[in-house]
Amino acid sequence: MAIWLITGASSGFAHELAKIVLEKGGIAALASEIDPTWNIKVTLIKLGPFLTNAAKGEAQWAPTHPAYDKPELPAAAFKSIWAQFRVVSSGDARKGMETVYELTSLEQSSLYFSLWREAVAAVRAKTNAVLEDTNKYESWSEGLERDA
Repeated sequence: MAIWLITGASSGFAHELAKIVLEKGGIAALASEIDPTWNIKVTLIKLGPFLTNAAKGEAQWAPTHPAYDKPELPAAAFKSIWAQFRVVSSGDARKGMETVYELTSLEQSSLYFSLWREAVAAVRAKTNAVLEDTNKYESWSEGLERDA
């Protein structure tokens, strides 16, 4: 990974790295440091695929700054890949965003919130895999106390 950071990682790598940091506790750390009197709620929303205009190939890009207008740069590669990308989903983006808006009105919101069937299934699968590994190797934590 250090080599990627030195040579310049793709925007996909940066996105994945940021996502992992948030999912692995960054969001909980952020939420714990916010003074409750500020009335700020923190929720990590894991969205499933929703059919948006961008997902239908109708993304509108702002003009690229000349400094980044080289085909070999990650931003250009991302735009090229995105132009070919199509989401196949029956998820209605408007209904999804209405649900997100409803979430913001809750007095006590969840720290983690999965929205849409695919997202819920992915979270369940990951949680089950972690729990399975934890149970499988739980005994390895036995007998690790310091000797008297």
